[in-house]
Amino acid sequence: MTPSGMITINHGRCPLSPEYEHCCIGVAEQASTIDTRTNLPNLKGLMNILSRTSEQLTLLILKLDNVYNIKQFLGRSYSDAFINNLLEVLPQITLKYDHNLQFFRIAYDELAILTSIPLSEAEKLCSDVGTLTKHFVAQHNNINLNSLITIGGFRSTSNLLAKAETTLVRALFEQRGGWILAQDGNERSDLVRDNVEWLTIFSEAVEQENLVAFYQPIAEIKTGKIAKYECLARIYHQGQLITPDRFVELAHATGLSTFITRTMIRRTYELFAKHPQIEFSINISPSDFKDQTLLKFIDYWQQKVQLDPARVTFEILEAENAYDCSWFRSIVRELKARGYMIAVDDFGTGYSNFVTLMESNVDFFKIDGTLIKDLHTDPSKIPIVSSIAQIIKTLGAKSVAEYVSNQEIYDIIRQIGIDYAQGYAIGKPVEKIVESHT
Repeated sequence: MTPSGMITINHGRCPLSPEYEHCCIGVAEQASTIDTRTNLPNLKGLMNILSRTSEQLTLLILKLDNVYNIKQFLGRSYSDAFINNLLEVLPQITLKYDHNLQFFRIAYDELAILTSIPLSEAEKLCSDVGTLTKHFVAQHNNINLNSLITIGGFRSTSNLLAKAETTLVRALFEQRGGWILAQDGNERSDLVRDNVEWLTIFSEAVEQENLVAFYQPIAEIKTGKIAKYECLARIYHQGQLITPDRFVELAHATGLSTFITRTMIRRTYELFAKHPQIEFSINISPSDFKDQTLLKFIDYWQQKVQLDPARVTFEILEAENAYDCSWFRSIVRELKARGYMIAVDDFGTGYSNFVTLMESNVDFFKIDGTLIKDLHTDPSKIPIVSSIAQIIKTLGAKSVAEYVSNQEIYDIIRQIGIDYAQGYAIGKPVEKIVESHT
């Protein structure tokens, strides 16, 4: 219900100036330029307006971080409710700055505000919007919904959309949950537009279901047989396969890695439910632990496909301070209680807190590939790897060597006493798994 005195949004007109008003007329009447779920002009509508004016304008882009999670976990009606409730509240803030600004929905999780106010006023507007959204909670079917909101904005007479998107990427990197504004003449020279392109490709891949799983076998050295498959994220874009090195770091930096994790969980659970004899592993980053709904998401898909948790290993990337945090111990405890196995990835060169790892009862440690990949050419690393393997055994866990690319490396790690091997010598990542474990 709209609160008393709520200000409604005039979607049809935005008379910032005679020239600008002329550009806006008819936008809302063109179905192809309207987002049907909010009745706001969409990206095409915004681009139409910008292409017909040379006036200096300010464009703010609001990134709604949690909207995809709400949609994926609760359904589209809940994410729609959150966005529309937010759009009912925002005009209370914006009206005092500009009666004629216009709202747009330019992506599933992005809103935009177009206004003629100068940057100094836009900064105050962003500050007020940030204060509001930190405490804003929407409710739908008695469920509370909220989301972190990051704002990037730019004031210019040309290429306004590209400049605003670039500033948004900078804000996601530097002030997530805050805002950054710029204008012609004071934008940072080191804003790399390549990041905008890759962020766009990644967002489209998530929305269009082009984020896919590839599977790399892991062999038990004692038997020589395939023990499980690691599930690895890839993106299909314009007919080409994009590997994680092009998008994962950006996804982590901008807080979007949770979409990779959730997509991989959904896809792999659906696949391996049909192949009950195969075990598999899924990567989780430390930042994913901060998503308080992740365990519920895992529970939902486990129950939906009736998958045995004992077949699943969650691989946790080793990162600074990850193992010092109470939430690490908590989520590992929760996953172990459900019957899942835990592996620590890239072990041996990072930030391990051995006390925490001992208390967490980890099942597998994957030795960092930089220590393994040249064992056959750098014998000085052999005693280091041997010591790490002994530590893992002391912790009561199994060891896994990554980057095992040839038979020479395989023979060395077998002599050291490592339990499992992964790498091109065992098999390359493939889109379709081989069910034979020979």
